[in-house]
Amino acid sequence: MLGKYYEPLQVKAYFKERWGSDITIQMIQWHKRQHIAEIEKYREDYFEGKEAGADGEIAPKFFSREQLLKELESINEEIKVLTKKAPGNASLRQLLKDRLIVIQTALKSLTSRTTREVQKATEVQKWDLELKDAETLKTRIKGKINKCIEERIQFPSKDSVTAAEMVDLVKSYITTGVEDDDDLHFFIWHCMGYNVPRFAHCKEHNSPFDLVSDCFFDRHNNILLMANRTGGKTRNLSIIGFLDLVFKHGCESNHAGSVRAQADLCKRYIMEYNKKPWLSFLFEDLSHGKIVVNPQNRADIEPSMIEVITASMDGFNSKHPNKCSVDEVELIGWDILQQQISMTQSRDALAGGKGGEAGRIHSRDLYASTRKTSVGTMQRLIDEAEDKGMRIYTWCIFDVLEKCNLDCNAGKKDECPAWKVCKGEAHSCSGFYPIPDFIKKSRNLDDETFESEWMCKKPSSERHIYFDRPFKFTPDHN
Repeated sequence: MLGKYYEPLQVKAYFKERWGSDITIQMIQWHKRQHIAEIEKYREDYFEGKEAGADGEIAPKFFSREQLLKELESINEEIKVLTKKAPGNASLRQLLKDRLIVIQTALKSLTSRTTREVQKATEVQKWDLELKDAETLKTRIKGKINKCIEERIQFPSKDSVTAAEMVDLVKSYITTGVEDDDDLHFFIWHCMGYNVPRFAHCKEHNSPFDLVSDCFFDRHNNILLMANRTGGKTRNLSIIGFLDLVFKHGCESNHAGSVRAQADLCKRYIMEYNKKPWLSFLFEDLSHGKIVVNPQNRADIEPSMIEVITASMDGFNSKHPNKCSVDEVELIGWDILQQQISMTQSRDALAGGKGGEAGRIHSRDLYASTRKTSVGTMQRLIDEAEDKGMRIYTWCIFDVLEKCNLDCNAGKKDECPAWKVCKGEAHSCSGFYPIPDFIKKSRNLDDETFESEWMCKKPSSERHIYFDRPFKFTPDHN
């Protein structure tokens, strides 16, 4: 019918001949419906659906550029022929023009999709090209940084190590991975900006770096950390979490605090790393209590994620992450803690993952706290650690205390207010905790509290602390 009665006047005559009246409104509506139906049918041949995709563009069916260009040329030829032979057939010419728009839209969408795919491939290629000599690049920049340290030159700066070189250093680390403990410590100190103490002062204790390194290299998967108040527990948990985000693609982690304020403190530390220009490009999503990292921004590599939760029945009955750290476990009830134990599980890493041997992301449970009583959750974990296959790490205030320069050994012991608990030990310390704060705590705290919560000695059976719920908790900045 479109071929014989497509012109409006012809359609009008058709209606009058058939029904004996000039039904102009019905004629126009019929004409419009036929035109729309024809275009919609034509459009369905070239597109998956009527709605735009997630990127705001209509998704075309799979046609090559050559096929679409051939169809475009054919329509243009039809328009030329129609213009010569039937210049008055405006309706058919409009139909062909609408077809032309459909093909042009398909071409544009296909070109846009191809451009995005090429751009992604180019980004991957660019990343690989920039870092094909990553080992050499990393060695060169590390050498420049070490020279700056020796000569006490501030970096990054345009006259020493530039911010662009720091970005290249981070990229080279991600490409080559971390070689050993020395390489890991260098990254944490000079890329993340935190000098984790490497050596324990007390022979029977561990250094904070022992914990960080063993967690990163998956040397143990069931870990208990007992450390002093303000001893850097949460800071080191944030470092471990950040390293998992960056170097173990597809790793999902949870950080649980005894209360929300404690959990948010760890997140705030990780956000501090994001403020560094040479680390901020790693972060993909920082919303809704979770942090997502996709170092190479590649579709074939699954992003890593860490989420902060509260140590509660609801929090521990949510997702099943690969790794979970629990902060201030002493303040968490034993029945609640049992729910956490069922959370973590290992899984195979996707393409590009560096989760460990055989491409697996190994599960890990890490419990950290200061021991406050001899009958609390922390003491029970210590007592059952051997049966549970749990590796215990311990450090006290002397393992994280900065070097003391007071001259108390030169016959001036009575002048040192901390001599009672220190006895000159601080002269050989090499940590970060300020000496003035240490002196104040040693003077103000009672002996048993200082020995249990700062020296990490077992509290007496007579010392009990009772927690009334709910309570307002102010987290240690550690």
